[in-house]
Amino acid sequence: MYKEDGEYEKALRDVIKTVKLNPEFIKYIKKDEELEPIKKLEAYKIMFENER
Repeated sequence: MYKEDGEYEKALRDVIKTVKLNPEFIKYIKKDEELEPIKKLEAYKIMFENER
């Protein structure tokens, strides 16, 4: 997975694609600790900070 290679932007693009296909995935990403580095990206904050 990208996150293991430090390619967080690519991983975030995949997360965004997944959320577009299944918005319920947002609940999962909010809880997933493995995605913590991605959550620090400004693009993540813009896309998901106000999502529930």
